[in-house]
Amino acid sequence: MARTPNRNRNPEDAGKPGASSSSARACERLSSMIELAQHYRGWTQRETAAALGRNVHAIVPDSGNPKLDMVVSLSEILDWPIEMVVADLRGKMDSAEERDAAAAGTAAPIGPEEARAIVHRAWELMEAEAWAELIDFSTPERHARLDGEMFAHLMYYRQVALEADGRYVAAVECCRHGLRRVARRSVAALRLRSVLGNALFMAGHLDEAGSVALDLIGLLRGLPETSALRSSLGFALFTRGMALRAQADVEGPDSSETLREARANLKEAEQVFGEYRARGGSPKDESLARKARGAAAEIDVMLHELSPSAFVEEVLAAVESARDLRTIDGWEAETLGWWCVFASRTVTRSPLEFADADRLLAILTNKLDEVAERLGHWALRRHLFTIEHVCRILAGQGKRTAPDWNFDEADIRTLMGTMGRFPEFREVGWQILRAVRNELKERSR
Repeated sequence: MARTPNRNRNPEDAGKPGASSSSARACERLSSMIELAQHYRGWTQRETAAALGRNVHAIVPDSGNPKLDMVVSLSEILDWPIEMVVADLRGKMDSAEERDAAAAGTAAPIGPEEARAIVHRAWELMEAEAWAELIDFSTPERHARLDGEMFAHLMYYRQVALEADGRYVAAVECCRHGLRRVARRSVAALRLRSVLGNALFMAGHLDEAGSVALDLIGLLRGLPETSALRSSLGFALFTRGMALRAQADVEGPDSSETLREARANLKEAEQVFGEYRARGGSPKDESLARKARGAAAEIDVMLHELSPSAFVEEVLAAVESARDLRTIDGWEAETLGWWCVFASRTVTRSPLEFADADRLLAILTNKLDEVAERLGHWALRRHLFTIEHVCRILAGQGKRTAPDWNFDEADIRTLMGTMGRFPEFREVGWQILRAVRNELKERSR
C-alpha cells in the first residue's frame, strides 16, 4: 500500500508558541496536494519524493511554500495547469459554493433593505469611478449572505471596476461567480452574461466570447424596444461582432464571410444603442454605438467597400476636433481612442494607399497614447503597443530603419502591466522588451 507523505518536516513545530498559522495552513495544503499526486500516480512516498526532487524525509518545506520547480513537477504529475496548482496552494480553489456557504453560515441572512443598500453603495462607487474602493467593497466572501439575485447585481458592479483596471481574467471569474447563484433568465444573469462575453473577448478567448454573446442575442432579440435589457442586447451584438472581426485576422484571405457576419452584428449593435440612447440611455450607450460604427467602417475597408483614405480622413477630423482632450468627457475620449485603433490598423494594412503613412500613424498613435494615459485604459495600451510593434516590423521589411522605442522606466512598467493583463499579448510584449533591452545595451556602450 502506498504510504502518505510526511505532513511536516517537524510536525511538533506547528503547535509551538510563535509558530506561524499561515505557514501551518500552507504546509497542510501542500501536503494534501502531494498526497493527491501520490495517489493519482499510485506511487510510494519515496517515488513521489524522487519525482519532486525532494528528500523523502522532508518533502514539505517548513514554510509550506514550494519552489517553482516543485510547482512545475506537481503540475506535470497531476496533469493540472500550473495556475490551478498555484491557486490550490494559495487556498483559492475551494468551490465558490463552499466559500459562500461557509460565510453565509456564520450569520443571519441579509434582509432586503440592507441588501438593496449594499448594491446601491456599489452602484455609487461605480458612478464615482472609485474602482479600488469598489473592488475592496464588493469582495464575494464579504457579501455571501446576499440572495442570488442581489449577489449577481453586486458582481456586475464589481466586474465594471475590475474591467476598468484592465483585470479581464478576474472580471471573467467575477461574472461566473455571480452566475452560479442566479437563474439563467433573470435580469441580473442576463446583464452579467453580456459583460462576461466582453471580458472573455478582452482576455483573448474569442470562441467562448462569441458563443456567450450569440446565446444571449437569442434570448434578448425578442424583447420589446422599451426594455432596459436592450442595452445588454446591444452589448452582446457588439461583442459578437468584435470577436468575429478578431477571428477574421486568423482566417486571412478567406475571411470575407466572417467579416460580413461581424459587420452585420456591429451595425445592429449601433442601431440598438442608438435607439436606446434616444430613449434616455447613458453616454456609455452613445459611446458603444459610435465604437460599433467605427469597427464596422474598418470592416468596410477590409471588404473593399470603403476607401482606406476616406475612413482615415474621417478619423483624423475627429482627432483634430478633440485636439485638447480636456474638452471632451471620458466616454468620448474612449471612443476616439478606439477609432484611432481602427484607423491605425487601416494604415498599417494598406501603407501604399497613403503618401504620408508614417505621418498619419504618428498622429493617430500619439492621440491613442494620450487617450490611454488619460483614462488608464489597458486595452487601448495593448493595441498601441501592438500597432507600434507592427510598424517596426513593416519598416524592417521595407528596408527602412525602424525607430527606437526610447522607453523609460515608466514605459517598461506599463508594458509589463499590459503583458500581465492580456495573455495573448505576452509574445508581442516579450519581443518589445527584448528590443528595448538591446537599445539600452547599445546606449550604455
